[in-house]
Amino acid sequence: MPPEAPLKASASVEPETPTEEAAALIMEGVPQGSEVWLDSQPLTATAPSGKVAIRNIPPGTHHLRMSLHNYQYYDQFLDLKPGDVVNVAPHTSGPQTGGI
Repeated sequence: MPPEAPLKASASVEPETPTEEAAALIMEGVPQGSEVWLDSQPLTATAPSGKVAIRNIPPGTHHLRMSLHNYQYYDQFLDLKPGDVVNVAPHTSGPQTGGI
């Protein structure tokens, strides 16, 4: 069995086509400077374009999370199948004011 390929994340607009064994996520509208995690693994900070592509994701259920200081974070579980290319437009509440 070949070793698993590492996840690839970039701020590119054009995703690579996933293989039959892997999937990809395309995030749009992500606030600049946001941090993105997949399954608790930090992947990237967002580019000014607000687009992030995550490739080479093995099939199964994955936890996608995004945060930015003073914004309520985005949190979602996704069930990915082989060859999926899923577009995600995270909605955030923010900026948050007041509080502790």
